[in-house]
Amino acid sequence: MLTHLHLQPHGKVASIGCGGGLWEVMASFNAQYVEFHLQDINQDLLNVSELQKTIQYFEKQFGRPTNCSFHITIGTPKVTNLPSNYFDKVLLINSFHEFDCQSEMLAECHRILIPNGRLIIEEQEAKYTGELHEGCGKRLFLEAELLEKIKQFENEFHGMQISFFLNKSKF
Repeated sequence: MLTHLHLQPHGKVASIGCGGGLWEVMASFNAQYVEFHLQDINQDLLNVSELQKTIQYFEKQFGRPTNCSFHITIGTPKVTNLPSNYFDKVLLINSFHEFDCQSEMLAECHRILIPNGRLIIEEQEAKYTGELHEGCGKRLFLEAELLEKIKQFENEFHGMQISFFLNKSKF
């Protein structure tokens, strides 16, 4: 999944529903001076202490510090609290199925992206209708269901690039 991000030097990336920021911190070691804005609604998962532990872990694994910056934002189920027209990319890494207000969050993605910005959705694919995610207990999407949601969204918001990747295995 991380290979599909194509992070540009000095880019501005928001990750919505990122939990503790594990994927984003890991991605920062293959990026140059990217400004990451980590967003979640759960302050117990996303906070300075947990983020610092994750950064230190990966600095030890890679044997060097990251040159990227990280900013924490706590939102609500309907509002990201991130700035408008600011981000080159918005990431939804295994989080879209968790959103209680999916339409509102997709509208937020559109609001915070710059014109021609890119929304990247990565989701674990359901193996059967009604399958629940092991971790959060929420319903996963079949490929056709996610394609339909994205198609509806593309018709509503022009000028946004949308990419999605289905993970065929468990995280």
